[in-house]
Amino acid sequence: MVRDNLPVPALTVSQVIALAEKQADLLTTVATGGPRIDSVNRQYVADAKVLRENLRRLGVDDPFPWNTLWDWHGRWSRDLGTYAERRAFIGNALRPALDALEAIDNASAVVDVGTTGSPTWGAVDARLAELVAELGQSASLDGWQDVARRSREVLIDIAKLIADPSLVPQGQSQPKGADGKAWLGLFFDRHLPANSVSAELRNVVNAAWDLAQRGTHGSAAEVHAFAVTQAVVLIARVVQKLRAAQDATPPTGTLGAYDPWANVAPTPAPPAPDPWDSF
Repeated sequence: MVRDNLPVPALTVSQVIALAEKQADLLTTVATGGPRIDSVNRQYVADAKVLRENLRRLGVDDPFPWNTLWDWHGRWSRDLGTYAERRAFIGNALRPALDALEAIDNASAVVDVGTTGSPTWGAVDARLAELVAELGQSASLDGWQDVARRSREVLIDIAKLIADPSLVPQGQSQPKGADGKAWLGLFFDRHLPANSVSAELRNVVNAAWDLAQRGTHGSAAEVHAFAVTQAVVLIARVVQKLRAAQDATPPTGTLGAYDPWANVAPTPAPPAPDPWDSF
């Protein structure tokens, strides 16, 4: 129950749906021979305040305009003579709000096209799963800021997996280990053609990093946390694809100062069959 002088808690979309359905059940039962209004009205009023504020925040119209159950009693006793009419009335009032909330919930689902299962990427895959789960559970500034912080840490972990001094052009200083933005940019420069795609991916990395930074230290909104999470998932999967393609490419030509294939002896040919073996 929420007191008048306390702030209304910010609920997740799934929690708002559950509260709306709870209020609909109560409105229906009190109008169809259920509990006495005085025994449940206080709880209804408190829940109505929380529901109304969260619906307003999400841009959804409140399906139940009655401030108290006595207000609802006045409506049903005047216009809805049967139990069936009262049940249908509440169900019809609730449906548009549920449709709108479910559309919001579906639109805010982060899409991850799949994990690799690779031992090298196991920890990153696990952290991505935790990040997506935390986003779905967050409903306050603290939660969204933590999502942004975790997003930045995942980017750093990804960069550590691909950080290689050979990526750094000659004469350029090597980035610090925690400078994920710089390492990822060098990785894309090396493994993508020098065209607009590489530049655009680098822009995505920079934007995701900046979003995470601002969200950690500033005012993060739900859409902000969603955007940075989706961007981190995208970056992780693109890097994995590029690494997989790199690992699948056989070495050709000279690899520079160090050629791991240079000292590998050729596989000897199998001995010729001995025609006398059969005698």
